[in-house]
Amino acid sequence: MMTNHEKDRNLSTHKNDALISACQNRMMFDRISKRYDLLNTLLSLGLDTWWRKKSISCLNIVPDGTYLDVGCGTGDLCLLLGKRYNRIKIYGIDPSRQMVKNAQKKTIKTNFADTISYQIGDALKLPYVDETFDGSIMGFCIRNVTNRKKALEELFRVLTPGGKCVILELHVPRKRPFVYFYHLYAKLFIPFVAGIVSQKKAYNYLNKSIRAFPARDEFIGMMQAVGFSQCRAESLFPDTVTVFSGEKAESQGHL
Repeated sequence: MMTNHEKDRNLSTHKNDALISACQNRMMFDRISKRYDLLNTLLSLGLDTWWRKKSISCLNIVPDGTYLDVGCGTGDLCLLLGKRYNRIKIYGIDPSRQMVKNAQKKTIKTNFADTISYQIGDALKLPYVDETFDGSIMGFCIRNVTNRKKALEELFRVLTPGGKCVILELHVPRKRPFVYFYHLYAKLFIPFVAGIVSQKKAYNYLNKSIRAFPARDEFIGMMQAVGFSQCRAESLFPDTVTVFSGEKAESQGHL
C-alpha cells in the first residue's frame, strides 16, 4: 500500500491528461461562468438538457439514496436529479469557485435547497470517505481532468458496492454524415457564437479538448482498469456525446 505522501508525489509527476493545467482550467471556468449556461444551450443547439436527462436516467436511482456530481459546474445535473427524484440527497463538487457560486444561487431559487449541497473541491482528491454514495455522475468534466485514472479511482472509491457511475462527455462523431457537419460546426459555428457571447479563446479550447479525448473503447478500458464492471458506452444524437457507465460490483473490495 502506498502512503499518502507517495500518492501525492505520483499525482505531481503524472503527465497531464488535459491540454491545460488544473489551475488554468479553474481560472478559465471562473471567467466564463456568467455566460456558461447560455453558451451550453446555444452551442448544443438546445440539446444539452436532453443529454443530461439521458445520463441521469442511467444512474439506477434508489429511494433515499445519496448521489455525487463531480465537476458540477452551475448545478444543472444536480437540479435535474432533484426535480426527478425528491427523496435523494445530492452533493455537487467543482474546482471553480464562480461556478459553484452560480450553482448555489440557482438552487436557492428552487425547492431543492435542502436536498442539494455544493462545495469547492478536486476530482483527484474527493473529500469523502469510502463507500459514501449510491451513485456518481460527471457531466462534460472528465475531459478537463489532469489525471483521468486517478479521477476514476476516486469515483470508484466513494461508491457503495452495487453503486453506478455515469460519465457524460463530448466526442468527435464517428458516423460519416455527422463528421462533415461537426467539422463545419467546430470550425465556424463555435468560434462565431463564442466570440459574440463569451470568450472565443475558451471555446477554441473546447474543440481542441474534444479532439484530444480518448476513443470510446479506450476510455471504457480505463474504467475497467480501476475496477468498474458492466461498462458500456451509449452515443447520443448527433453522435457527438457519449454516456459512459460502470458499476462497482457488490463483492468488489477496495482498490
